[in-house]
Amino acid sequence: MDMKFYTLLASVYASLIILISSAQAQSTNTSNSAVATINHTANSVAIVNGQYIAKSTLTALEKEIAERNNGKTFPKEKLIEELVQRELLVQDATQKQLDKSPEVIAQLETAKKALLVDADLRNIIKTNPVTEAEAKSEYERQDALKKGEKLLSLEAVKNQLQKKKVMNVIGILRKQAKVEALPTTQGDSVAIVNGQYIAKSTLTALEKEIAERNNGKTFPKEKLIEELVQRELLVQDATQKQLDKLPEFIAQLEAAKKSLLTQADLKSFIKANPVTDAEIKAEYDSKIAAEKGAEYKARHILVKTEAEAKKLIAELDKGADFAKLANKNSLDAKESQNGGDLGWFSPGQMVAPFSEAVAALENGKYTKEPVKTQFGFHVILKEDFRVQTPPLVDSVKEQLTPMLQRKKVQDMIDILRKQAKIEILI
Repeated sequence: MDMKFYTLLASVYASLIILISSAQAQSTNTSNSAVATINHTANSVAIVNGQYIAKSTLTALEKEIAERNNGKTFPKEKLIEELVQRELLVQDATQKQLDKSPEVIAQLETAKKALLVDADLRNIIKTNPVTEAEAKSEYERQDALKKGEKLLSLEAVKNQLQKKKVMNVIGILRKQAKVEALPTTQGDSVAIVNGQYIAKSTLTALEKEIAERNNGKTFPKEKLIEELVQRELLVQDATQKQLDKLPEFIAQLEAAKKSLLTQADLKSFIKANPVTDAEIKAEYDSKIAAEKGAEYKARHILVKTEAEAKKLIAELDKGADFAKLANKNSLDAKESQNGGDLGWFSPGQMVAPFSEAVAALENGKYTKEPVKTQFGFHVILKEDFRVQTPPLVDSVKEQLTPMLQRKKVQDMIDILRKQAKIEILI
């Protein structure tokens, strides 16, 4: 297998681990059921119907969110509530016996194989590390060949060597295995690896995933089948090494199961509670048609305290330029330097206190008292007003449907929460 193709498949395979990555944090909850209850309480952030949520789960969620949001964090109480809601969905799914459904069982088996491959690759890397001497020697060899041309960094060379070592181990496993390729036009399998069949549906799923990731680009079936063979070899190698018996693996598998059950419960609820045309029409009538097409153009200055806002209003009363004050003082304009410009918006796009304040102003006037919202204190300048013909209900149906679906899901979770016995420990 060429390295370019290997890199692509590594990227594709990573998507299987995504299912587990956010859930792996929960592994401390399940890795050792023999730990005394007293220790559970000390190491947990909440108890949901008797199930403990570990502090490590919260820490991992904080880290994940920070990585996904360029370092931005959220209050601990909000994150703990998110973890509580996830646990409620897991328990609801279990009560509905969704863990017994063929779909979830198949997904869990896929997740298990993904974890086994990941575990075996980590084990191979651990037992076959690239030494500093090897990396330096290869770096110097490439330097001599390229004669002053731009080189990979030493770390990149080390990673390159590590991939080669991994592929060498996989090559040895391949030579030792009994592998039989099957005609893709016949039967339900595409290959047999040491007696284990690889389903045709597995190949189809891999083809679809690669196409989605590469704007429709496909690869020869024989290369994809070889990739699936190599994955199966890693699964079998991990099992032979008993990596599936390690506490870390057992915990990760349990975490993956919880992640799958959360998804299954949401999917089941959405299927049983679809958004109806009547609900869409009611939302349209109350949120869009009722506004009669009113739109406002405004600027604002957002500050933390009422005293700051009043001071800015006093400066405006003396003739200060609104845009310049916004650029200097507004929490959301200091970086953008857009003078607090909000452009055109409908009342429903803003929180109620803000929209009501704008509606009450004349064009060219600003608020004489600070407007308080959950974001802070605003000084608002209304620049213009216009009436637009509301869009037809069919034209906004796609926008309203997911919003209403999210509301239904949240209402369902709220009911589960009210019925549950929950104790927050920090």
